[in-house]
Amino acid sequence: MRYEIGDMIRIKDDLITNTGYGTERCYFVEEMEEYLGRQACIIDIDEVENRVYYLLDIDDRNFHWVKEMFEEESVNLEMATENELMGFLS
Repeated sequence: MRYEIGDMIRIKDDLITNTGYGTERCYFVEEMEEYLGRQACIIDIDEVENRVYYLLDIDDRNFHWVKEMFEEESVNLEMATENELMGFLS
């Protein structure tokens, strides 16, 4: 699944520090631990040589994230109904 700008995602809560995720081998580092299990909005997407990295609103764009770090369920803020959004946020 490819995510889009505006998608609300939830970061997995079982990511392992100093482990690379996805084909990009994007490393989950200690400074990212505070975001485990949190919801965030994708605010930008970096694509480098067929690698896709997501930038999130909760970390001041300090980290690159890959789809394997997210729970499978997501909601696009622009397209979501109020009920879908409330269900995702609960």
